[in-house]
Amino acid sequence: MKINNLKNILLKGIITASIVSTSVYADSNQILLENSWMNIGFSNAKDAMLSGATTATGKGYSALFTNPAGLATNYAVGLYVRSGTLEHKNATGATTEDSELAKTSEVTSADNTAIGLFYKYLVIESKKNVHNAIGLAYGFETDYGIFSLGANMVKDSTSEENYKTFGTGDYKTVGFQWQKSFIGIDKFYSFYFGFSKKGQGVKQFEDVQIYRVSPMVQRIGFGFETNIWSSTILVSLDQSTQSWKHLDDSLDTTAIGLKWMPFSGFTIALGHSTSTYNTQIDLKDNTTNSVGLEFGIWQMNVAIAALQKEVLDNAGDIYIQENSVYADVSFAF
Repeated sequence: MKINNLKNILLKGIITASIVSTSVYADSNQILLENSWMNIGFSNAKDAMLSGATTATGKGYSALFTNPAGLATNYAVGLYVRSGTLEHKNATGATTEDSELAKTSEVTSADNTAIGLFYKYLVIESKKNVHNAIGLAYGFETDYGIFSLGANMVKDSTSEENYKTFGTGDYKTVGFQWQKSFIGIDKFYSFYFGFSKKGQGVKQFEDVQIYRVSPMVQRIGFGFETNIWSSTILVSLDQSTQSWKHLDDSLDTTAIGLKWMPFSGFTIALGHSTSTYNTQIDLKDNTTNSVGLEFGIWQMNVAIAALQKEVLDNAGDIYIQENSVYADVSFAF
C-alpha cells in the first residue's frame, strides 16, 4: 500500500517539528543553529505511533535513537527499512512568507528512508546524506528482573544543502532498561522502567562555522503490561527534557502511549504528548496525537503510524501544524 493512501486511511498526519532559529555564537564568524529534538525524535513508526512514549518499552531496532538499551532484545539476524513523509505548514496553509508563520513545505519518503541491519544486540543504520549510526546493548536476567544497558553513536553526514532539514550533528546516547514480569496460570503482569541521555549534537562544516543542530535530551519512562482475557494491553508514560548548553531554556515533554494486541501478531496503538518551553522566548508549546498499526506476516513485521502536531503561539493560536506518516518493514532470518 502506498504511503499516500495511508495518509487518507490513518489520519493524514504526524509530527516532527523543526523549529529552527539562528543566532550569533561566540563571535561573528561562528553561527549557531538550534534544531528541535522532534526533528529526530520520531525516527521510526514504532516510536511515532506512541508519540515517543517508548523509553521504557522500546525494543529492537526501534530503540536505536530513543533508548539503545532496548537493542538487547534482538535475538536474530535481520534487516529493516523505515521511511516517512512530513507536511509542515502554517495555520492557513499559505505558501507566502509575509508573516512570522512558516510556509508550507514537505519532506518526502524518497528523502527520508533509512536501511538497517541487526544481529543479536548490534544495530547498524545508514540514511543516505543524513547519518550513519551504530548501537550496541547488553542484557542480563536476575531474580529481580531483566536489566539492559546500551549506547549508540551517530555520525551526521548531511550537507550544507540539507542540514537544516535533517541535521542532528554527531552525538552519543546511553540508556538503561529494567523489566520484571509476574506470570500466573491465566494472568500476567509486567513492569518496565527506562532512562536514556543523549548528548548535544555538533556539526562542523568549516573551521569558522559551527552548527549545533540538536539538543541534549534526558528521558525517563515507565510501562505496565497485562492481559485481558486473550488480548494484551501495554500502557507507557514518558517524561523528557531537552536543553542546550548555550541557552537558558528547556523543552519539557510528557507523552503517554497505549498498545492493544487483540490477537497474536496484530497491534493497535494510540499516543499523545504535550511539550512546554520553560521561558517561551521565541519558542512555542506543542501537542501531538498519533495512531498506528503493527502486524506480522511470515518473517516480516510491518508498522505504520500517522501523527498530527500543532505548535501554538503565546496567545494559544495555532502557529504551525505538521502532518506525517511513517512506515517500517523488518525481516528476521
